[in-house]
Amino acid sequence: MYNYLLLLTLVFNCTAWSQSSSKPVSWELVQDEDSIRACAQIDEGWHMYALEMPSDEGPIPTEIKYNDEEVNHQNWNYPAYHENYDPNFDVEVYYYEHKVCFTHLSGEEKVEVTVYYMVCNDEMCMPPNEEVLRIGNEK
Repeated sequence: MYNYLLLLTLVFNCTAWSQSSSKPVSWELVQDEDSIRACAQIDEGWHMYALEMPSDEGPIPTEIKYNDEEVNHQNWNYPAYHENYDPNFDVEVYYYEHKVCFTHLSGEEKVEVTVYYMVCNDEMCMPPNEEVLRIGNEK
């Protein structure tokens, strides 16, 4: 009986660990003739925070850096975000669900985009993560 309980506990803990360590966001960088799009596919039940937030309190907003430019969100086009009160942070937040694409005008052949973002679901938040996306200069 003890071995059965130990095995059950071990399986439960491994399953919980694997679910919490998975990446709920996958990124793709797409290049068109005169623009690039950094697209995030967000897993069901998760949300990623927008480039701007109504206050400095609460979750970390997404930041996008194009090549060696300073972070400047005015250079990016992005869709409307959801706005909602988040009781976990006790503030209004702006966020995206499912899929979002950020577009930047670019005719360059070599592009590097660095995205710094945070995602949460109803139970937890993942630590902020950084993704480097490249076209034409893959390392």
